[in-house]
Amino acid sequence: MASTSWYPVIYFPLSTHLQPLIAHLQQSNIHCCVTEDIVEGCRQQQIWVSRKDKALEVAEVCLQWCNGELDQEIDQVQLDFDHSAAKQSPLRVGVGLHLLALLPITLGIIVLGFVGAALVNAERHTLSHVEPFLFQGLSNDSFVPLSIGLQAGEYWRFVTPIFIHFNFLHILVNSLIMWEVGRRIELGRGSLHYLGFILMAAVVSNYSQYISTGDVPFGGLSGVAYAAIGYIAVYQELVRDPVLRFHKGAIAFFIIWLLLGVFGIIDLFIVGSIANAAHISGLIIGAIFGGLVTMIDKAISKGTNE
Repeated sequence: MASTSWYPVIYFPLSTHLQPLIAHLQQSNIHCCVTEDIVEGCRQQQIWVSRKDKALEVAEVCLQWCNGELDQEIDQVQLDFDHSAAKQSPLRVGVGLHLLALLPITLGIIVLGFVGAALVNAERHTLSHVEPFLFQGLSNDSFVPLSIGLQAGEYWRFVTPIFIHFNFLHILVNSLIMWEVGRRIELGRGSLHYLGFILMAAVVSNYSQYISTGDVPFGGLSGVAYAAIGYIAVYQELVRDPVLRFHKGAIAFFIIWLLLGVFGIIDLFIVGSIANAAHISGLIIGAIFGGLVTMIDKAISKGTNE
């Protein structure tokens, strides 16, 4: 299913209660949503519509509402809304679980990352617990050539290193990035789309790191996280979508962090080294994938409008 393009209409102060207005618009078969954004240093609410030709109509309705011209209609919608909410109140406890059900890939990746970190730290002086999940197998503390593993059909090793984390701070940081950035892709494009993207990013970033460092154990979600950042960074520049949006300042921070790793500055303050090849290749493949998805979405949207 093609994703929806969204178009901005009007800003409101954060204190404005927009629920009755949104209910009125939705009852009028206008697909809209509300996001929060910082405008001129102040956090405000912005109304978006899914159809460009509805933007002026919605703007006019919003102005009428501000002028008190829709009070009677809005009041009736509010009564209908409250009545519906009252009937469904026993289900409110399940709202959180419903949200979790929408994010199986995001949550699964985070859980597996913590499991991988626990396995690594269960026996600090050996990697025997996680040997089946490293990019290369181990035999008598020596790396098995990649070709042998492939001949044995161990293709999962191209993916599973993303779950191996050598300390809990590593997985905690990566989990926060995947939650803040990756979940937007899963919510906006669906779990199957997101799963395919994750597998592709894992293979590319892991193999790039192997080519760069050779017989050295590595792991972590960082390459995949940077792929998600690249995807979001490109997509939100080309398509207005309130779900697939992330703060540009945060994206800039991650890019700066990547550059600090490339120039070896971060290595001065940590034990081990940064997987720069995984980060760079992840960012690039994510940006390419985001660009391709954007082109496809725009082509489908153009064909639908015609």
